[in-house]
Amino acid sequence: MPIKAPILLLTHGGGPMPLLNDPSQADITHSLRTVVASHLEKASPSAILLITAHWEEQQTKVSSGPTPDLYYDYYGFPPEAYTFKYPAPGSPTLAHQIITLLQHHGIHATADTTRGWDHGVFVPMLLARPQADIPIIQMSVLASQSPTELFALGQALSSLRDQNIAIIGSGSASFHSFRNFGKATDQAFQNLHAQWSKKLDKAMRLSTAEERFAALKEWKDWEGSQMMHPPGHAEHFSPAIVCAGAAGDLLDEEGDSGDGSDGNRGVDAWTDRMMGFAMQNWIWRTA
Repeated sequence: MPIKAPILLLTHGGGPMPLLNDPSQADITHSLRTVVASHLEKASPSAILLITAHWEEQQTKVSSGPTPDLYYDYYGFPPEAYTFKYPAPGSPTLAHQIITLLQHHGIHATADTTRGWDHGVFVPMLLARPQADIPIIQMSVLASQSPTELFALGQALSSLRDQNIAIIGSGSASFHSFRNFGKATDQAFQNLHAQWSKKLDKAMRLSTAEERFAALKEWKDWEGSQMMHPPGHAEHFSPAIVCAGAAGDLLDEEGDSGDGSDGNRGVDAWTDRMMGFAMQNWIWRTA
């Protein structure tokens, strides 16, 4: 099968802290500079569609400015946190192509000519691709946080990979709860998080889109879900569902569909520690 552009689902860390070399973000900083940078270098995508947890809308919006500014959507950090630059170009032409593609699939989408790139975009990209030479289109997630709508959005986007356009989901799929970040030393909570993360990883590795959707559409009912992503505040999980939809059906290296039981060879994962918690990241290499 022809190789398609990859899908990467990333943990982007806490605000600008990975760029400030905060010790609690050291793993994330390292992985973005090495693992993610290596995948982008190898794939050499013509553009990147980046779905960010920090842009929620009632209906899908797509950044269409030619040279987006940065949106410093955090507060209380040192002055240098507000001086970062990432001069990669946007692409109005590609943005409108993506909107047309979504509309063809019955998904309402509109262009946003003024929206700047939030820290879910520029923090990981500054570390993974400091050359800033790949055009980036930023896309919102849905305020409904509906697994069905988000998965369908990903499926509609999947054909972009045939055009060598990489898809990146930027959030924190494994865990994002300000109330529970202080439970790093709570062994019972860590055990629950480990169990929940294992279930998530198994879902992400399922071979077919149908199986993946069947698992993920029920994610809110998994034990511990409300503690990992509180109800109504699951925006950091939304990019994961979009990416899982975009991944389509996976094949192993011999061309046979795997069953996901021992890890599908079409998807890899790595784990970063952040503030005492294991944060998973995935890459889908083929479809």
